[in-house]
Amino acid sequence: MPLDQWRHIHDTLDNLSRGHLRDAPEGMDQVPPELQQAAIRAKAEMHGALAREVYSQGAGNAAEWNANSANKSLNGRVGQKILDALPPDEIRKFQVLNAAGHIMPGRHPYEGAGAQTARMEVNRGLWRTTRPRRGSS
Repeated sequence: MPLDQWRHIHDTLDNLSRGHLRDAPEGMDQVPPELQQAAIRAKAEMHGALAREVYSQGAGNAAEWNANSANKSLNGRVGQKILDALPPDEIRKFQVLNAAGHIMPGRHPYEGAGAQTARMEVNRGLWRTTRPRRGSS
């Protein structure tokens, strides 16, 4: 679905879940609690669909995380929807997942302790910028 259409649906559900009915006549702007709950569930399903899309891109290879496909998904339309819809703490989890997918290689023969140490030294800067800070949420 195009981004502008997706945003319209998400924003409408968001307003309904908060009990607001945009452009409703005065006195008719109250949203019934059962409709608010339905909007909350529909929004949660939309958010879950975004997470499933990232997962399906990353899990496309048998027994190996496909970091490049997951990264493309997060940098494309799905990533924009995630930025539009999810709270900062959830967005941060996707960022950590993406960084971890690039730091931890997939299936490979044992590279030896020296090569592992060198690889981790190169990735240390990325780890410092992506890991959650102690005491922050």
